[in-house]
Amino acid sequence: MNSQKPSRPGGGEPYLPGDAIPAPRAVERSPDSGWAEFEALQAGDDVYPTTEPMTLPGALEPVPNAPPSAAAGLPEVLQLARAGNRVCPLPAPWARLYQLLLAAAARAGTQPPLPPVGAAEWRSTAALAKRMFLRDHLEWAAAHGALPAVQAFLAALPEAQWQRMGD
Repeated sequence: MNSQKPSRPGGGEPYLPGDAIPAPRAVERSPDSGWAEFEALQAGDDVYPTTEPMTLPGALEPVPNAPPSAAAGLPEVLQLARAGNRVCPLPAPWARLYQLLLAAAARAGTQPPLPPVGAAEWRSTAALAKRMFLRDHLEWAAAHGALPAVQAFLAALPEAQWQRMGD
């Protein structure tokens, strides 16, 4: 029987499943110097300067809503919806936004996806999933001619009616 392992096409990993992989071993050259360094690090709070806390300018200030623009496209409305780490409108304003979409749906002959505005669904839906639901609504609005109305609605929405990441 041939004890040589087959070579892997194109090089790839040097080990195959089941191979013993050698582990590196630490080699201690001088135990006394290593211990002295350890003790110096433990006692050396004054060796390194204390880190000073810092805040980002404007990090907690509300982001001003952009005025509606007739030429705004989907990228600009997505940027408006995500400004200041926004996730989506809270349930009540999102229900009003959905009514705007339904008005366009009557003309388009298709329905937009339902938003997660029920109490149980709202609590159980992660922030990123809510952001994706909102993105679906904005893409639907862009595809069915409702984006200018949606942009005006979102631009007029007060900051207190937005969910933000971490809320």
